[in-house]
Amino acid sequence: MQILVLLSMTAFLAAATQAPITACVIVMEMTQSQDAFLYLMAAALLTSVCSKLDHPEPFYRATVRRLSAPRH
Repeated sequence: MQILVLLSMTAFLAAATQAPITACVIVMEMTQSQDAFLYLMAAALLTSVCSKLDHPEPFYRATVRRLSAPRH
């Protein structure tokens, strides 16, 4: 059950940020679980690729672009 939670955390963060290595490292540091590195990296890469196919622009860039656009 714990590995499923770790995979879900990594997958969500990787999809939202489109930064799979960063997502994997953050989750490993938060949970002290370096033994699941390969599974976490696989989940992060898979969801990051799916996220890029669905929406090529990362969440943070889209948010900054939307917030910095001039309002009429």
